[in-house]
Amino acid sequence: MWIEKYPPVRIEDVQWKVTAMEAGSHWCRLALCGVLTGSEADRRIHLCGRCGTSFWEVDTKTTAGGHWQVEVEISAARLWWPNGQGSPDLYDVAIQALDLEGAVLAREHLRIGLRQVRVITEPAGQITVDYRIGRKDAAANDGLQMDGACIGPWRRVPLAEPEMVELRPFYFEVNGRRIFVKGFDWQAPDVLLGRVDDGQIQNMIEAVVASGSNMLRAWGGGAVERESFYRLCDENGLLLWQDFFFACAIYPRDPAFLRRIEAEVTDVICRLRNHTCLVAWCGDNESDMIEFDAGREPLANVINKELLPSALARLDWQGRYYHCSSPSGGPYPRSDFGGDKRNWGPNFPHDNYRHIRQESARFISESGMKSFPSREAIAQAIPEERRWPLDNSTWRLHWGDLDNTVRGDYLLDDDCVRFFGEASTLEERIHLSQFAQAYGTRLLIEQCRRRKEECGGILIWKTSDQWPGCDQGVFDSTGRLRPVYDSIQAAFQPVVVSISQGFGQTEDRVEWWVVSDLDIPVRGKFTARAVSLSTGRTTVLSTLQVHLQADAAKMVLSLPVKSFDPEREILLGSLEDCEGKPHLSPSTWYALLPRTAFLYHQHQSP
Repeated sequence: MWIEKYPPVRIEDVQWKVTAMEAGSHWCRLALCGVLTGSEADRRIHLCGRCGTSFWEVDTKTTAGGHWQVEVEISAARLWWPNGQGSPDLYDVAIQALDLEGAVLAREHLRIGLRQVRVITEPAGQITVDYRIGRKDAAANDGLQMDGACIGPWRRVPLAEPEMVELRPFYFEVNGRRIFVKGFDWQAPDVLLGRVDDGQIQNMIEAVVASGSNMLRAWGGGAVERESFYRLCDENGLLLWQDFFFACAIYPRDPAFLRRIEAEVTDVICRLRNHTCLVAWCGDNESDMIEFDAGREPLANVINKELLPSALARLDWQGRYYHCSSPSGGPYPRSDFGGDKRNWGPNFPHDNYRHIRQESARFISESGMKSFPSREAIAQAIPEERRWPLDNSTWRLHWGDLDNTVRGDYLLDDDCVRFFGEASTLEERIHLSQFAQAYGTRLLIEQCRRRKEECGGILIWKTSDQWPGCDQGVFDSTGRLRPVYDSIQAAFQPVVVSISQGFGQTEDRVEWWVVSDLDIPVRGKFTARAVSLSTGRTTVLSTLQVHLQADAAKMVLSLPVKSFDPEREILLGSLEDCEGKPHLSPSTWYALLPRTAFLYHQHQSP
């Protein structure tokens, strides 16, 4: 607790926005506004901003009530770009209130990036579907589809006759450039928030940036992060999707509770609204989904349909995009036809991840897979005599099982064992589960990137575990990175070669794709190979020159599945520039059977 002494004259309620921009010519128009309190006379407001050699300044005067507003045109402007798209340049803006003699009455400081962000959800099109979403009693995971039925609280029910539904895009555009979103859902690195320090935040942000990510989604089940988190997102070009703090529940809607919510969200909006990184607000995490699954009408949620958008319209001058709930969009919250959805497909390697290969989401805001943490995390939390076998009360508590909630049963089943290999010790199970997490997550990322014309991006759940247990964090509870990080980093590279078995009419073929997020064309020498696990022999399948347009995905080779032995061969792809210089894309590999992938991984490991 502390006491702050406020000066009698203060500059308050400062906001900014870019009202016009020509990114190609580095010109923009910046508007700022605020209130000078504690002074009844009209005062002069002087503003100046500097970023490197770029400098601007402007003067204005206060009006009734101390309000002031000004616009300034900036030529040779240094723009703020997301990570991987350019430099996230920030302007230091000094604001001074002056009396008639030029004496400074009050000062304020901002650090802002010049950028314009739009979320594109138009134009709406039409698509023919032959199913509707119906209720199903069994509970499992979004994204797992077996024999045409989606396993979870809802399922695909075939229609007697196909019908037309609305199809909407969902992607981010920054400074007029379409951005394919690659990133993570953010959770603080400790369930006890007071134990988190700036050093932990910085370490995690540095890893996120190094992975090639350009967005974090601050999850609605957490809390407003410490200031260093938002500052580091500003400085490192990380777009921020900010949930309000409602998660996984249907909340009360009585007047007294709504008044408390309004007070809270007012504070949150005013605290965060000047951060450059903040590009989207979201009403909650999964509340609409839970209402839909309970048979209720999500439109009746006055919190995310009325209260929150009203508060944002009143308090956020930038008019940022507002997403009512995550997931939401289309005819139901987890629709493939608009908005965002979930996919937990990496948990299930059935039929060579067929449910991943048929993913057709517009945007995936949560996806991932659990795995065991590091040996060090287990040693800190689980007594040696309780570590193996796994089916005991100590483990169940550490992976979140409660009296009426079972969350970790699938970690005991034989899925990973059947599809990847055998695990007779804890060491083997750790290794196997971490490989499965890394491999399945990479496949889902690449599926979304190959569909970049239809899919706006993917966010991986999640940055960190909050306690020792089996969870999806890239960081475990000790701060150690799981192997999935390396897999994500490879899949997030600006240019990647992606290999996959097709789906539907192309399921009998293997496809090699080249995907680029660069804003310039890519030319290179593409090579496809097959490696025999039994002999170690490498066979060149094809070599050809590839010319890919800027920000594009292109299938460059397709071969019949029957050409390969799924039990004994691994498929590879690489892209080098025309002169044989360093790789444009790291080599990638693919297996037609998950077990073969695991065997190849073991063969490649030192």
